[in-house]
Formats: sequence, structure tokens, C-alpha cells
Amino acid sequence: MAEKHSNITVPVNSMRRLLVCDILPVVLKAPSVDIPHNILYRLLHKSIEFCIYSIIRPYGFEERIMTGPSSGLWEKITNPETPWLNLGGIVEGMSQKFGWDLGLVFKSNDYESQWHSLQSICRQRQVSLDDPSSPFYLQIFYCTVILFLRSLCEYTCLVDSSQSNVILGDKPEGCVLLIVEGLKTLSVQPFERPKAKKQKLDKEGKNVPELSVSNNVSVAPSNLMHSFVTAARCWDLLHASERVATDFGNLCNQLSIESWFCFQSFQIDILIYKGLHSEAIQWLSTLTVPNLPGYQEKLSLQAACCYYHLGEYMTACSKTMDVVCYLSDKTTMIDKTQTSSLLFVKPVRHLIFLTNLMADVLHFCVKLLITRLKNVILHPSLCNDTALGHLLTLLQYDLMQEEDLFLEIINYIQLRGGLTYNYFFNYTIHIDILEEFAHLSSNAGGNLSFNLLSVSSQVIKQRAITRGVNKGAKEDLKVALQKQVVRCEEPLQPLLVQFLIQERESLFHNIQGGRLTNT
Repeated sequence: MAEKHSNITVPVNSMRRLLVCDILPVVLKAPSVDIPHNILYRLLHKSIEFCIYSIIRPYGFEERIMTGPSSGLWEKITNPETPWLNLGGIVEGMSQKFGWDLGLVFKSNDYESQWHSLQSICRQRQVSLDDPSSPFYLQIFYCTVILFLRSLCEYTCLVDSSQSNVILGDKPEGCVLLIVEGLKTLSVQPFERPKAKKQKLDKEGKNVPELSVSNNVSVAPSNLMHSFVTAARCWDLLHASERVATDFGNLCNQLSIESWFCFQSFQIDILIYKGLHSEAIQWLSTLTVPNLPGYQEKLSLQAACCYYHLGEYMTACSKTMDVVCYLSDKTTMIDKTQTSSLLFVKPVRHLIFLTNLMADVLHFCVKLLITRLKNVILHPSLCNDTALGHLLTLLQYDLMQEEDLFLEIINYIQLRGGLTYNYFFNYTIHIDILEEFAHLSSNAGGNLSFNLLSVSSQVIKQRAITRGVNKGAKEDLKVALQKQVVRCEEPLQPLLVQFLIQERESLFHNIQGGRLTNT
């Protein structure tokens, strides 16, 4: 009531802080103070709201918090546990008033322990959120909501600190984390059917994908994965029936969290986690993207991932190219972070937490395009020199991990007797590839015929007609390969971004299985 009379429009204010931090802990511990249940629920809502808004700073709230009695309270905090400890004390006091066991769940700060405590209460009472008529329904409901909001808040802080008031580590400015689904492996034999593998089951017996975290993520991987998985479990519980989903939606509306971008973004992550790619694309198409660094890459990459797993490969590749264009707009083209050591391609469903830094984003884009081009070369009717050359160019980014595919391509080239690829010296700078081609063109390597030089020169065009018969062309190739070794120290990231942008049309044509002259 005092907030209303003072025209306060944000939940973090001096009056709310006095209520939550000072008054309620004392009042709730007093056994002689009897508070009607409807008032207790209202106070619980206000306490939850104060807690989550102490941690999360939603986009669009900046103008509202810069003036008025809340302007000095919405400050950065170094310990995100403090608001939850305050709320835990209030929940414990209210549990005594309600006669709940709810307070027992939050005795531990560990997500896994809290989740198992919640499950234990459900088993002991033989109730679930499927049964709103149970006397324990509200207890389980609020317990699940608080655990969900806590894990969501931590997940948000870890994914994008710009949406929170929490000071976390030394994550680079503008660094945003995103979750994508990894790619499935393709057999090197076009007609070989891969063996089915049993999916991992969680303790509830549900199929769950593997989770991994890029080595460029600066926050603790265990915290990131635990907060996300706990939020996902609670989300499922809060949508176990139409009634509980309605109650949860009404509470979210009261707390105004449905408009949070981080809440909407989390729902996309959940859909990807569940493999509901069509629904995720629908969400992505309606989402208003904040004008902040990293989000165009994040949402476009997630869309590319979803289209890929729906079998809409050309749309997926188009979205991938859009991401590469965003990378080209970055002021610093060379990313000092490590190339991710993650296995983006596996035979089972797996999800990956990436950064929006070039090392991670470009790596995933390259892997997606490699996977599609590999499918082209598996079919003799589609395989052509340009597809092989483009694939070799992309393999440079992670040649060690792609060694088997590299050897497969070399085998294809040997069977074809050579290769015509006039983009070779524009984009190929990896020493192992250069040495391999020097060997293959020699007598010891089979004396294969290569037309790799640019056709811009009339002299080279005339030599190219003989495809290796002309000794001058052989000498030109040898000299060009020797000169190209000097470029091996050039940074690969901007070169591959340039390749993907300038040769986009040719790449698309070959991903479709078409044939395009590589001039």
C-alpha cells in the first residue's frame, strides 16, 4: 500500500527492502502473530519479486530505475546468494505459518540436493502437481516456482551478465553464451546405415541429450549446466497439467517476468533441449532482438541449428552465412580465444554451450557447412572438384580433428587423378595441406594433375588446357606451393570469413549438389 501511495513502479525500493529484509523475518518468527493466509501469499509474492529483481535487470527497465526512490537500490551485487538467503528465511517462516515442509528443501544451497528434496517430499506425500486438489498442491507449487526462479536467475547471470546486477568473474564485455544442438555424424559410406545407440536416461527415465561447454566459457561449467538442467526440470513440473501451467502463467504475469528477454530466451533454450525445433523457430521469429552486441549471432545461430535438425539444410546454411556476415562486421577480426576442442559432431543427441566469440561461432558454422558438403561428396553423381576444394578449405580450421575426412578427400582426389580448384591459392594456407599437394604432384606421390592456379592470367589459362601435360604448368604449381608456405602464419579466422562471404554463391550451389564453374 505504501508503494502505491508513493507512486513507486519498480519492485526494488526502500519500502520493499524494509519489508523483506527487516520486518517479515521478525514477524514470521513470532508465534503469537496470526496473519491470514491470503495476506501471507501476497507477502510471499512480494518477497519473491524483490528477490528476483535484486538479481535480474530486465531490458527496458533502465529508465524506470534511474529516478525515484529506487535509483540507489538497484545496484550491482557481488554475492547472488544474499537475496536467496533472505528469501529462504522468509520461506521458512511462512512454512511454519502454513504448516508446510517447504522450508526443508532450501536447507542446502546445492541445486541437485534441492531438486531431490523436492522429489522426496512428492514421494512421501504421494502427490504431484498433476493433482491440484491435493492439500499439498500449493506447497509443492511454490517450492517448485522458487527453485525454478533461483536456477533461472543464476542461468541468466551466467549466460549474459548484462541482464543481471551480479558481478561475475572476468567475462569479456559483450560476451553472451548460447546453447545449440550439435550435429549428427554421417557415415563415410553412402549406403551404410549407422547403428542405433541408446540415449542416456535421467533418473526420471526420460531421454536427455549430452551437455558440454566450450573451453572459451569463462564461468564454471558445472554451475552453468546445473542451473540450466534444474530450471528445465522445474519447467517440466510446472507444466505437468493444464491447471498448474495456468497457475504458473498467472504468477509469471503478476511478477511481470513474461516480458523479460532472458525468460523468453530461456524458453527457446528449453525447446532446443527437448528437440522441439519447429516450436523454437516459431519463438525465434517472434522475438524482439535487443540492440546489444552478440544477440544477432546468438539467435541466428540457434535458428540455423534448428533448421538443420529439421532437414531444411539450405535455410540452415543461409542462416549460417548470416552469422558469418555478423562476424565480418566485428571491429577486431582476429579472436585471441582458443579454437574450441569440442566435438560438434557425434552419433548421439548433444547440446553445446558456446560463447558468441569468433572462435566458437566460426567453428560451429564451419562444422555445419563441412557436414553438409561431406554429404555431397559421398554421392558420386554429386561429387565434383569444386565441392572437394571448398571442403578442403573449410577443413583447415580444425584439420587435426577432421583428419579422417581429410584422408578421405585425398583418396577421392587420387581416384579422380587430380583436382581443378582455382580458389586454392586464395584461401589455402595450412602447411599440412600444402605439403600433401606438393607430394601428390610429385613422381613419388603419383604425379597427379592439378589445376590450382588462378585463371585470371591468360598464360595460366593456356597452360591449364593441357591439365598437367605442360611442364611449365607443373613448374608454376611447384613455385606457387613454395611461395604459399610463407602465408602459413597468417590468421585463419579472417581468411575463412572472407572465403565464406565471397564464395557464398558457389558454396550454396555445391551444398545443393549442383555444379558451378570455379573461375
